[in-house]
Amino acid sequence: MEEKTKHKVVRYLFVCSLVLLVAVVIGIRLSERPAPQTPAKIVDGPDYLTAMQPQKSWTTVPVVGCESGGQAENLPAPHGAPKSLLIEAKAAQKLAYYETDENFGVLAPRGWFCFGTYGSNGNSLFVSPEPINSSILFSDKQKGFAGPLVQLSHSLGDTSGRFEVARTIARVFPAHQDFVSHVVSEGIEDATSFPSGPYPKDQLTYKDNEVVEYQTPALTDGLGTHSYLLKGDRPISGVVMLLIGEDTDVLQLSVRLPPNQTDLTANIIQQIEKEAASQPKSTPAPDIASQPPLQEVKAEESVQVSALKLYADYQRNELAADNLYKGKLLSVQGSVDGIRKDFLGEPYLLLATPNEFMDVHANLVNDAEQPAAALAKGDSVTVLCRGGGMVLGSPMLLNCSLTK
Repeated sequence: MEEKTKHKVVRYLFVCSLVLLVAVVIGIRLSERPAPQTPAKIVDGPDYLTAMQPQKSWTTVPVVGCESGGQAENLPAPHGAPKSLLIEAKAAQKLAYYETDENFGVLAPRGWFCFGTYGSNGNSLFVSPEPINSSILFSDKQKGFAGPLVQLSHSLGDTSGRFEVARTIARVFPAHQDFVSHVVSEGIEDATSFPSGPYPKDQLTYKDNEVVEYQTPALTDGLGTHSYLLKGDRPISGVVMLLIGEDTDVLQLSVRLPPNQTDLTANIIQQIEKEAASQPKSTPAPDIASQPPLQEVKAEESVQVSALKLYADYQRNELAADNLYKGKLLSVQGSVDGIRKDFLGEPYLLLATPNEFMDVHANLVNDAEQPAAALAKGDSVTVLCRGGGMVLGSPMLLNCSLTK
């Protein structure tokens, strides 16, 4: 009896040991299995601006006024109050808002230098860590910026800026190619001046048919170098936007920051996108293709007016003068007070008025540059132009050709 009991105990202990051994082996195997992982988020396309964005809040940033210069005179820096923006709090501590008297300002690192330019074709704002020599900016010596820079440029589609607008549309806005076709039909610039399709190495992210973010890789030509930024060892990021209202304009932001500040790029781009989107939309742009090229309109159909009367009418009543002249075809006679080029190298004439600081500005089409080069101060001329209203006290004439 005792022997049977002993065998039962041994069998029981053997089974328990076997169960324990199996449990230990299973536990070891389970511990060796990798823990389940959360799948990585895939960003659709190269939208580096929207991937994994930090939390934003309403934060105040300082405003820096920038002096600007152009065809008429240098404009003093405006004085603006601090600006409240929806932005990453950490980034806001490193950024300031730079502005001139134009519609748009731009974020850039604090403590940088700024200067704006303006002309009949549009305006630009430059923000740089180094002082900007404005006299060089307006001369042929200025080839571009090799280092860090934030540049915001607004090209006007109803003036000589239309060529720049058309070049941009040809590159990245296929839904608006009618604008390019019309500009080419003027015959002022050959179709080869408006290459079609994106730059080969640019990374593009379309927000819609009128907004595209881009990145131009280092040491590469692209939208980023379609500015005053020279290609270098760091990429250029930015955004290009069509502003469609009564006219079709282009707003382009180009950003290259030092390596230790590249994390600010997304905030800079997103802010200008929000500002552009908040601009009130005016009436739809007119059908530009239905308007005949300027050279096809006969001179006898134009309004005959002297530069002196044009100036006097605008000084008397700007609203009434706009009703008479703005947007109309004008044949303007006057005396040459100067032959100049604006900051983008486009030629214009100054026609004398009684006020030596407020001439009539006649912005020339490209094929008028050669005959204008033969003029001298005091010569009598007649120009065929579109009335452009008044800017800073000076009547503006657009798309002018010399008739005699």
